[in-house]
Amino acid sequence: MTRKTLNISILIILSGLMWFVRINFLTEIGVFDYDSAQHLLTIREICSGNFQNFFHHASPLFHSFYSLFYAIYPDYVFLEYLNALLNVLGIAIFIYHYSIINKIRLLSQVLLFLFVASSFFLVQSSRYLSFEGLGVFLFAWVWVHFYYYLADNNKRNLYILSICLGLLICIDYKTLLLIPPIALVMILKRWETFYWKPIAVSLVIIGIPFCFFSLVGTFLGKPIWAYTAVWGAFLQKSANSGSWGGLDLFFYLKYFVYYENPLLLLGLLLGFLFNIRKIFNYQKTETDSLYFFIVLLLMLEMAILPKAPRGLSYIYVLLYTITFSEIKNLLRRSKDLRTLMVNALFFYSIIVSSVIYHLYQIQINIYQYAYTNYDDVAQYLKEKNVKKIYSSVSLQLVPFAKDFEVISIKNEAELKTVAEKENIQYMLVDDFYQITNFPIFDSYKRLPPEKTWREVSLMLPMLHLENCDFTKRSFEETLEIRQKLMTSNSPQLYLIKIR
Repeated sequence: MTRKTLNISILIILSGLMWFVRINFLTEIGVFDYDSAQHLLTIREICSGNFQNFFHHASPLFHSFYSLFYAIYPDYVFLEYLNALLNVLGIAIFIYHYSIINKIRLLSQVLLFLFVASSFFLVQSSRYLSFEGLGVFLFAWVWVHFYYYLADNNKRNLYILSICLGLLICIDYKTLLLIPPIALVMILKRWETFYWKPIAVSLVIIGIPFCFFSLVGTFLGKPIWAYTAVWGAFLQKSANSGSWGGLDLFFYLKYFVYYENPLLLLGLLLGFLFNIRKIFNYQKTETDSLYFFIVLLLMLEMAILPKAPRGLSYIYVLLYTITFSEIKNLLRRSKDLRTLMVNALFFYSIIVSSVIYHLYQIQINIYQYAYTNYDDVAQYLKEKNVKKIYSSVSLQLVPFAKDFEVISIKNEAELKTVAEKENIQYMLVDDFYQITNFPIFDSYKRLPPEKTWREVSLMLPMLHLENCDFTKRSFEETLEIRQKLMTSNSPQLYLIKIR
């Protein structure tokens, strides 16, 4: 067996292990949040021939891709398994190429993979219908070919990079946040040999998937500008959601300490100290300096934008890799053999301890809340022969609502408008409205319920943190809301009869 085959085989085995970490207890919970439930609804609609929401969330490729698999096996858990698999394969692909480029030995490669793949965000975001499964997989190729292009100036790598970015734009709008940092680093590194022709070709390549889906929209009965209009409305909404007052500038640093790994702060510091001048070195291209500046530029962008952990979705892999590499480099600076051996042992101890710490975080902040009562709610409504039900903002009931329709209500006006058209008897007052800051439903919670349930999945830390960009709450305020829900003796799901 060659060394290459051995490395690939071990990465495959480790990927299987990390995939299990991601899918563990998945069958015992529902969807994660409103967006993941909406993704499931859109996928179901496409499979049934309804393309009304084909451009939902400006992500036609995401919904089209998963619709292919849902058409074969119509189970949302199967899609979550697939999402988790793509996520972990993306990490493995990146680590494999990074190890080749930097000539990393097998033991370090194994520890690096486990260190990255056990990241709290990368595990949590792969456990539901999110962009981060397919997105992490494609961004692995982006980061690999980004380095290869700057290292050897081969246009083939630039074009592969462009293809991936073009696909990603049709999957996840957050891709747009990474295009400026990528472009700036490329200009800085290639200033003396910068040719506009391949850049122009790459821009055309990036635009091809967008044009393709715009044309697909016309075949589905939509105007040619429909996809562009969705993007315009989406970007305008995102821009209007920004808040320049009371910016939580240290949101991500606090998140790293509380839920990821405090070592990331050390990694950022060492990355800055060791790489600040290397970006202007035209003669030498190093992975760590390139990736560090991508991380730095995106974090500077996010400093003035509404924040949630997913704002850094596609650089967590880079963050953990840089942290691993810079700590290792720091401990290898001694010329004394005995000191080097002690430092190596210390470094491996740090990484192994970090992986154990990551698994502990996964246990107490993911697995501990990995069961639901939404299925019991659905069964009760089925026995009542309910055909439609209001829900206070939440759509978490959707995966279990096979015999009735769930209508998300976000304000009094919507409730009255729908009530005039539909004869609906029940409303589920779901504490998800508190997480998303819709206090108008407090009054409904004071009504006598027909039945109540506790719902521990609403205590997931990431569920609260991922709504920070929407609620405009700071990191501390968000944790206070979660703590309030956790310490309350009240049920989280109230079924009330409104007619």
